[in-house]
Amino acid sequence: MGLGFDNATIGVVGGTRGMGRWLADFFRERGFCVYVSGRNTPADSSTLAELCQVIIVAVPISVTCDVIRELGPRLPDDRLLVDVASLKKRSVEAMLESSTCEVVGVHPLFGPAVESIAGENVVVCPGRGQSGMEWICRTFVEAGARVTVTTPDHHDRVMAVIQAINHLNTMIFGKVVRESGLSEEELERYSTPSFRQKWELLKRIDEHPELYRDIITHNEYVESIGALYLDATLELMNTLIKEIDIAGKF
Repeated sequence: MGLGFDNATIGVVGGTRGMGRWLADFFRERGFCVYVSGRNTPADSSTLAELCQVIIVAVPISVTCDVIRELGPRLPDDRLLVDVASLKKRSVEAMLESSTCEVVGVHPLFGPAVESIAGENVVVCPGRGQSGMEWICRTFVEAGARVTVTTPDHHDRVMAVIQAINHLNTMIFGKVVRESGLSEEELERYSTPSFRQKWELLKRIDEHPELYRDIITHNEYVESIGALYLDATLELMNTLIKEIDIAGKF
């Protein structure tokens, strides 16, 4: 195949919707032959493993490792196995353990609504082999993405803050607002731009609760970061309550 996978046929497992479909379109636009598999496609993941030199696993976090373990043993040494899950440590370990081919973990830090990858962040985690990693990085960089190469462990540590606690904070905000007893109509009439922005984020989470739940519950660093979050919340609340008491005396 020569240096890299420039002429590779690409198979996207889970390529009929979400990020899988986005990635399939992305590679097609760059001239690659792309096959996809999904729940209702004629081709399944086994077919893709036979046809394609590059296999990209783009399924929900909860089943990513299961799909990887099913596909890995079927791939010859000259193939490239990639996953695009929001967490990298477990998936990269599963790829390395179940296969002998080249392995790369990728996390596009944007959603499928993004029209262009230009200016967007992509994290790449080397697993096994050099050609596949160089090809992935070059393809994204040439498309205008900002590529960061790091270890799966460091990626997940950072994601505990960037994603897990961030989404948890939005969920807590939504729970408090809903339990306040105020109707959506009243909230809208009194809302500020910043409130509406947060409310839209909450609606996005409500549309795909399983995705955001998995991002939080499958990250092993959430427990320690979550403890910091709780401590900071209690500390800030205690400080504000004291200030309220003091202000009430004047």
